[in-house]
Amino acid sequence: MMYIKKFLVIFAIALSLTIALPQIPVQGQQITSATIIEILDSDRVFIQGQKARLNNIARSGQQVRTEQARAGLKFNNNASIRIGRNSSFIVGSRCVEVRQGRVVISGPARGCVGSIVAATRGTTYAIEVNAKREGTISVLEGEVEVADLDDPSVASLRLKAKQRVSISVAGEIGAIEQFNQAEFENLLQGQLFNGFNVALPTASNLINAGAIASAPSRSPNNSGFSQSFLSSAISGASDPMAASSGSSSLSASSSSAATIATEIPDPNANSTTINATVTLLSYDAAISPGISGDSGTFTDENGTTFSVSVQRGDFPAIVTLPSDYVIGGNVLSTDSSGNVLINGVAAKSTSVGLSGNNAVVTVVGQDGQVLRLQVFNVDTKEPTAGQSFSGQIIFGPFPDR
Repeated sequence: MMYIKKFLVIFAIALSLTIALPQIPVQGQQITSATIIEILDSDRVFIQGQKARLNNIARSGQQVRTEQARAGLKFNNNASIRIGRNSSFIVGSRCVEVRQGRVVISGPARGCVGSIVAATRGTTYAIEVNAKREGTISVLEGEVEVADLDDPSVASLRLKAKQRVSISVAGEIGAIEQFNQAEFENLLQGQLFNGFNVALPTASNLINAGAIASAPSRSPNNSGFSQSFLSSAISGASDPMAASSGSSSLSASSSSAATIATEIPDPNANSTTINATVTLLSYDAAISPGISGDSGTFTDENGTTFSVSVQRGDFPAIVTLPSDYVIGGNVLSTDSSGNVLINGVAAKSTSVGLSGNNAVVTVVGQDGQVLRLQVFNVDTKEPTAGQSFSGQIIFGPFPDR
């Protein structure tokens, strides 16, 4: 009888402790590694302080950090994370700890700020940590349970789509806040979505949840994005020259044709595509503290040559065209301030990144026209001055604008 009483007492204590603990969703397979699957803007991505490349793996306890670059990584349990510029996180089995900057997490992965964890069985949410170590957790679709791993007495909160909470330096969880459609669209148009090519694991959930249903369609001259483009951004198909129809203009003689056709979506059917030879003049040349530059020339199949230069630093890449170029009756040039001009009008945005084994420069005009310069088979290696590559010049309309 005494043993039965002791058992009942122990069982009662265990039950009370179980009830007191926050009901955090169990993470299926433990996260032990993260593989780099995309690198954008520059090569300034690091694992444990060492420069990283595509397919490099960060193990449990190791830090992934960016400077003037962005990256996409896939965890061993098939969840994924995108990391913004000047950001860092630690791969961990307890949680993926965001130390600085911005990330978006998709799938069954717990992100955390200190001991405050965002637990999920598979959804999409963003975490931001500022220089003061203050954090924000924002849910894009599904539900996330926010709790304190170190203090079970702190009541957990359940966040739904378009809700967020702030986390203080002391680890205190703020009240639930609602964010509106405009703020939601800004997230989808921001650095954690724009330019990425690999779809998030929960992309279909984000679209099917109707998260973009209220986004109005816009005219080509409007600075906003249409529903179709937002859907493409969520799915990872945010390449501005991509289209659902049309065939590749790559010539059969190009040794890179098979590779490019599978890794980069076909250009818009109304685009002009010209094969080119790219000669590198300089790579990663120091311009000033924290700023480096690349430069080279594109010589098209007609023998016309123009120059391109890129500046990389703690800011989005700056692209200039020191010499003018005409393609499809459109004049590409640069003004005295270094802004790229399309038919005399300053471009809306410029970006530099990697797509598979290829380097890509993209210039988006105010009218939706896009210049895309591709350098084939760079393969994330550090090239040397004077080296030549096959390339391509594409100019045409921005679909779904």
